[in-house]
Amino acid sequence: MINLSGCDFADFGSGLGGCIDFAKKKLFGYKYLGFEKHKGRCKDLKLKGYNCLNLDITKLVLPKKSVRFVTISHVLEHLDNETVVSKVIKLAVDTAKEFVFIEGPSFEFDEYLENLGLKFSWRDGHGHIVKLTISRILEYVRSMNVVDYSLLTERPYILNSNSVDIHSIKSPPGVHNYDVNKHPSKPTVVFNEPVFRSFIIFLWLKNGVNRDRYLSCRSKFKVSRI
Repeated sequence: MINLSGCDFADFGSGLGGCIDFAKKKLFGYKYLGFEKHKGRCKDLKLKGYNCLNLDITKLVLPKKSVRFVTISHVLEHLDNETVVSKVIKLAVDTAKEFVFIEGPSFEFDEYLENLGLKFSWRDGHGHIVKLTISRILEYVRSMNVVDYSLLTERPYILNSNSVDIHSIKSPPGVHNYDVNKHPSKPTVVFNEPVFRSFIIFLWLKNGVNRDRYLSCRSKFKVSRI
């Protein structure tokens, strides 16, 4: 059992420390503990002054309701399978008192884009094992009796295939920004539905939390009814 005494938040999959900095500044966190599976990254975080343990979040045991909130940013899609994803979300829900913050890349439009001969640059490769959609996450949390949430989607929406994030379906795995001189040509298409790059979900676990305080945490993300 990890000791979270005195911590007000825990960060699952701390990476390079970006989400910890964000949570301290925008989610009003102060004392925290981060967990990072990659030994080298955890070592680098410690050298930079971050409070981090080199542990696998899929194998953690944490005291229930021991921190105010838990952050999981661009982590779930890197886990081994959906069973493990559900386990990690359940751990976050059980550990947090007020809310869980989940952020990730959009896989909502994979089928829509594929039918147009297109794909997002991050669809294949990049260590993205689980193509996790918003609806799938919400299925998991409802099974945990969490029914209160807020969804934010990144703006502005992507209106057409000219975006550098959009590639031909023929582009190889692991590509980044589209470059006409490097990547297979792609059709020019105007999208007939709102296509967005990434999302945030707040899972609200306690009544009376001042949500307005958090919903403007990232300037490019707006509350969505999708």
